[in-house]
Amino acid sequence: MAVYGWPSVKKNSTGILALRKFLNYKILASILLITTSIGSVTFVAASRDKPTNNAISDFAIITFSASPLSSYDGHVPGLPATMPAQGAKLALGSQAAKLYSNYLAAGRDQAKAWLARNAPEVQVLYEYSMVLNGIGVKLNGHSLNHLLSMPGVVSVVSSQTFHLDMNRSNTLIGSPTLWAADGGQSNAGAGMKIGIIDTGIDFTHPFLTDNSLVPPAGFPKCDALDSAVNIANQACKYVSDKVIVAKMFCTQPVCSVFDAQAKQDHGSHVSGIAAGVANTCAPFVGCTMSGVAPKAFLGAYNVFPGNVTDASSIDIAAAVNAAVADGMDVLNLSLGGGPVPNDPLVTAVNNAVDAGVIVAI
Repeated sequence: MAVYGWPSVKKNSTGILALRKFLNYKILASILLITTSIGSVTFVAASRDKPTNNAISDFAIITFSASPLSSYDGHVPGLPATMPAQGAKLALGSQAAKLYSNYLAAGRDQAKAWLARNAPEVQVLYEYSMVLNGIGVKLNGHSLNHLLSMPGVVSVVSSQTFHLDMNRSNTLIGSPTLWAADGGQSNAGAGMKIGIIDTGIDFTHPFLTDNSLVPPAGFPKCDALDSAVNIANQACKYVSDKVIVAKMFCTQPVCSVFDAQAKQDHGSHVSGIAAGVANTCAPFVGCTMSGVAPKAFLGAYNVFPGNVTDASSIDIAAAVNAAVADGMDVLNLSLGGGPVPNDPLVTAVNNAVDAGVIVAI
């Protein structure tokens, strides 16, 4: 039965996460470094409504029955498929994507209207369409079970807490072999865009500064909060020729005084492993440091702003959604957390892979 304009569809599996979709070897070789920061997060299938100890009880992700853009197969009459072919990326600018985006937005608008009538205290904080079709909400004490009665709902899952993970050494990668396969160190990663979902990126650091790069068309990108003129994607404050995205995702009250600026070094560390400028010594003397894909661009999706050390899945899912929408080729999430029943973040990351993005956790 169709509800809110969305026909009933078979649920996506939330089993063991598919970490990568293998693309062209040379592309993969340029960015394989990301696996050096793989964390300890474990995704498993579990029962529907049993929150773990990591649950943040007043926030939740509500998912709806229609597929997101990354996995829509074209079964709705008049709406062509948006799911890319194996090895291809989601065509975000296509007419099919625009039509289906509008279709999903109309359905979410009806869901928000239902909330306004039946659960007015629930605040909608995020809308997801790329890797999830759903909304992220603050419950303000409202019952999860009542929200399950909303037409078209597939799941309502409490937001979960994730922590930063330590990073492995770059010495195990075998970078020279990868560089040789990709035309040499000086060009490794050229044109690739790596999204770092972490603590932000210090765009002023010498290891992450490359004035020879020219940002792709449509970049840099930022949210309004990180714009000097308070307009998204204009006068972005924390970007450079190499760090081409700076956005913050944090719904915690403490985050009201923060923005995307990197105040912790974890994200910059990960970024250096990923795409630090070749043969850079600063701040050390007599060294030859290099990221594995030194010519790659970086996108900072800050889910640990300021001194925040716990991130919630409602924010991480929004960061994944935004990174796919921004056209990132690779995502890295060096995060740790426990098993979560039917975690929508599993679906979001799996759908990012379906969208042609390589993801490492």
